[in-house]
This record gives sequence, structure tokens and C-alpha cells, in this order.
Amino acid sequence: MIALIPAPSALALLWLSYSSLWGRFLWRLEVFRRLHKVPVFSAKYRGLSKSNDEMPERECELIIHQTWTNMVISYESPLMKGHSITATAFPDTNRVLALLELKPRNVFDETWLNKHSIAQNTAREFSLPQQLVVEFSFKDGILYKAEYYTSLVTNHLGEFYDLHAQT
Repeated sequence: MIALIPAPSALALLWLSYSSLWGRFLWRLEVFRRLHKVPVFSAKYRGLSKSNDEMPERECELIIHQTWTNMVISYESPLMKGHSITATAFPDTNRVLALLELKPRNVFDETWLNKHSIAQNTAREFSLPQQLVVEFSFKDGILYKAEYYTSLVTNHLGEFYDLHAQT
């Protein structure tokens, strides 16, 4: 009876090790991807962000972290910084739908407003935290289009474009 006590512990340790390795690493290997057909979206992308308002086009960085069961997306630009609240992959269509929560990086002062010819009302909206609903579209494992809709009162639409994966 005493000999059986370590067995469940060893089995649990083996299972935790395997599930941890599978969840973070093994499922991405080509040999296993043939079995489950789940695309790997993890990457770091740099590109441009623009919206249909007065705000200037800006450089941005999107980082997608993906495990077998989870996906987290980070966003950074000179104006905003944030992360996903939720992200869902649709492997059959090579799309990811995410809700990003963004916070302003700085206060838009008169110098910045004059430099970019931005109305104070527009800058005031961007100085508040906001949420973006983003649809990421992938082709051959590479992000080629990302369109977003913001939670601002005036309902800005926008897109990320000219995205290049970074290694």
C-alpha cells in the first residue's frame, strides 16, 4: 500500500509537465499541427495605425502571445498603450477577434495640437481610456489586415496597415 502513494504524485507531475509543454510549445511543432490544424498567430508586428478622424497616422506595434488555450494581444503607439481583454481565434477563416483596452500615453498639450493641426475636442476624446474591437486577418500565418472600431462617442473606425512581422 505504501508503494502506491508516490505513483499518483509522479503521474500528476508527469501530466503537469506534459500539459505545460504542450500548451506552450509542442502544439506549435509542424508534426502536431498536421493533426490539429490550429494556426499559430504569435508574432510581433510593426506597422501604421490610422483612423477616420483628425488624428495623425502613427507607428504602432502589435504583439500576439498565443498558447494552446489562450491569446493575449498587446498594442503600443506614441498615443496609446494597452492589451486585450479577450481574444478569440477562428482557425477556419484565419481571423482573430479581440477587444483591446487602451490608455493614453500622454496629455495632448497645445504644442502637440498645433504641430498636428488637431482640434481640441478630438484630442480630448483621445485623452480618455478607450476600447477597440479589432478583427485581425491572417494569410499563410502572416497578419495582413487589422480593422478596428473604437468605443469613442463619435465611433471612429480605423485600421492597422503596412504590418511587418519582427523576429
